[in-house]
Amino acid sequence: MGYYSLGFLCFFSALLVSSLISYRKPNLKVESKLYWAYALVLVTFSAIRPIGLSRDDLAYLEISKNICAITECMALIQSSRDWGWYLIISLLKSIMPGERAILVLSGICTFIQLLIVDRLCRQKLLALTLFVPFIYLYFDFTLLRAGLALSVFFIAFYYLVRSKQFLGSTLLLSNYFFHSQGIFSIGLILFNQIAKYKYIAIAVITILVVFIYLEWTPSFEQLLPFSKNESAPYWEQYRQGLFDNQINFPLAHLLIIGYVVFIFLIHNSTIEDISMNQLVLASILLALFLAWFFAPVHAIQTRLFDFYIAPLVFLAGNLGRSWITLGVTLLLAIFLYVRMELIHNWIIG
Repeated sequence: MGYYSLGFLCFFSALLVSSLISYRKPNLKVESKLYWAYALVLVTFSAIRPIGLSRDDLAYLEISKNICAITECMALIQSSRDWGWYLIISLLKSIMPGERAILVLSGICTFIQLLIVDRLCRQKLLALTLFVPFIYLYFDFTLLRAGLALSVFFIAFYYLVRSKQFLGSTLLLSNYFFHSQGIFSIGLILFNQIAKYKYIAIAVITILVVFIYLEWTPSFEQLLPFSKNESAPYWEQYRQGLFDNQINFPLAHLLIIGYVVFIFLIHNSTIEDISMNQLVLASILLALFLAWFFAPVHAIQTRLFDFYIAPLVFLAGNLGRSWITLGVTLLLAIFLYVRMELIHNWIIG
């Protein structure tokens, strides 16, 4: 284990202990200060860390070399997709090197997401503990372009919770501008209608999981119309048999769904805000529907599921006070951290 991996493990361990202490002796002012202390460490680390710590850093380094500063070329569109991300990097590259611009934008995205978590969650440290392995390591440390779209998705989610439907819906519709994964964001509005009925929503979730494992999903041939442009490499990987040994639905995803069912149905310790309750469940429904629909193409299935399941942190940060829900949430966070970092080594160095 390298120095950065060891340091991050110490950071995560300290966050776990802080969550436990804060839960045992709640103090809102102290918790808020601790939350922002940990949050600013993440934001600062994202912006100033060395390039090469993430498994995708070298690819982003090459991408940055092909983006010209807006002051040099005045080009608003420099790519066939993810125009918003490229435009922001182009703007930042006018005042800093390209590789640093990418990491600074990552820090900005991390700050936006953590600001929304702060605004929407009562148990901030618990939400942050799940946020680190569930969102940060995946989107803000590795898949940086998707991290920008997730930030937009979180802002839209915030506006919808605050009953600002027009602003929220507009951001959802425009999310494809920032990253191609955001194209399905508007589906949150559709699935929110189903989420009004908790037991129906849980039934749909159960059915979709069963259908995935039974392989009652769209076939590869039926999905071919979606194999154009940027997603073409994933279809080529399918043709080469690279997904043949992949599990239909990863164990980590199944545990996440189990956590959802436990919270909403078995333990019945859901959040008090009805609109947030529905929107979290709607996003989970959307994530699982996309996982079912794109099940034959494993890479697309997992990326879309991980993206749209992200609002689960708002559920964790607003649970009723119970040592059972606390323990289950922390165990999920620990499992995801072990999976992401200690097993798959997402922090290189």
